[in-house]
Amino acid sequence: SVFVPQSVWNMLFLIADGGGDASPTFLVVLENALVAPVVAFFTFIGSMGNVPLAAMLWSREASLGGVMSFLGADLVAATVVWVHVKYYGWRYALYLSALLYVCMAAAGITVHYLFAAAGLTPEQRPALEEMVRFAIDHTFFLNLTFLVVAGILLWLHLRGGT
Repeated sequence: SVFVPQSVWNMLFLIADGGGDASPTFLVVLENALVAPVVAFFTFIGSMGNVPLAAMLWSREASLGGVMSFLGADLVAATVVWVHVKYYGWRYALYLSALLYVCMAAAGITVHYLFAAAGLTPEQRPALEEMVRFAIDHTFFLNLTFLVVAGILLWLHLRGGT
């Protein structure tokens, strides 16, 4: 997502006149809320992977409603839909996916306008450079520790241990 040019995101997501600082029109919020779950479907990732992508969308001037719809879209990611197909069949899986899609879009629009009415819509959007960083800090060492633990568990599994 970081490597996707801004022009592609601008083609997919309408933005408010005046950019991210302006209040988006209903058409912008509606389009963002409808497009975001479709984009999430093609990312093939679940909840944890959607959070950084949602932050990236927010920094790229998507509406709050679009970002909220995107966050809920892990329920219709391609991998989840495929599991539904295997368990329930195509007809019910498509029905469930369509129902969840409509609910996500409606929830995104609702959250957008509730936050706007309460004056809670964030004013500043972080720059992408602020979010994409590498540092040797506590997070690095936690990741390294759990990578070692995962490697040990994989090794135990492969050699037949319990």
